[in-house]
Amino acid sequence: MRFLVLLTLAFTFSCSHKSSYPGKVTIIKQWHASPGVDTRNIQASKSMPQYENQKEIYEYLKNRIKTQKINFLIVEGCESGIEINENFQQSFNGWNMLSLEKASLNKNYDDIVTALPLKLKAKFPKEVTALCADNESLLKKNQLAISDARGFIGFYFRLKEHAADPHKFLTYKKALEGTQKIEIVDPIGYSKDHTIKSLENFNLYIQQRNTLFAEAIKKNINKNPILVVGGLHSTDLINQLKTAGIEIEVITPKGYPDSSEKIVQVLLKQLE
Repeated sequence: MRFLVLLTLAFTFSCSHKSSYPGKVTIIKQWHASPGVDTRNIQASKSMPQYENQKEIYEYLKNRIKTQKINFLIVEGCESGIEINENFQQSFNGWNMLSLEKASLNKNYDDIVTALPLKLKAKFPKEVTALCADNESLLKKNQLAISDARGFIGFYFRLKEHAADPHKFLTYKKALEGTQKIEIVDPIGYSKDHTIKSLENFNLYIQQRNTLFAEAIKKNINKNPILVVGGLHSTDLINQLKTAGIEIEVITPKGYPDSSEKIVQVLLKQLE
């Protein structure tokens, strides 16, 4: 079965000293669609690049639910402390709790691409507990920082490419100044410096969100919690948890692109 493939890719981080926490956390790396992407056309969403990864994780967790009495999920993407239940109003990819509950008896339910904890809670309301552990303000800052980085590095490449063409260079210089609403003497240096700063901010917000995830994990470690999270979070989060002496199992599912964890390094490398 497909979920067995997932299990073969799992490995456990054991701390050098005995854990002071009565349980372990399972971190599953995911490649999720942007929450604003509408996936209500289920057949069409099967062609999305994230589909394989999302389906693999869902099948693994669905089978785990059948064998585990406690299935406690810690959730990224929604405000810390809020439990996902029948009153949960937030939508992901055009789906909310009500629409997923209605779709849960359909044959193609497993193919829906949306937030996995929400999808699992709608399908298995009694078997799953899902607790939000994120910060929406930090999440928005996180998304803005990577968007800014991509924008600035785009200007950097275009300005360097046309440095010997005064007309095109000036066109991109004015466009950059238009976004910043200031006059810029050295647009190449400016765009490079702001790419680096945006990436530094991106890492900072990732770390701050990870601290929230780690706190939720510590508080619920006796329930052997599961965190399905974007791979960009994994390295720092694992370090935080190892430092705290928490036993960790990390699962890298089928369809997960390792390159997604290296986006910051890749962008910085392009600036060299």
